[in-house]
Amino acid sequence: MKNKEVVINLLLNSGNASHSLITSDLTHEYVHINSAYTT
Repeated sequence: MKNKEVVINLLLNSGNASHSLITSDLTHEYVHINSAYTT
């Protein structure tokens, strides 16, 4: 994805609540770059 942030709003009309979700980039390029690191 080229966008750094994706915002999804759901209106369920069932009270006041909020939730945040943070994900990470697991593209082929990301995995390839980080595969060089050892522990």
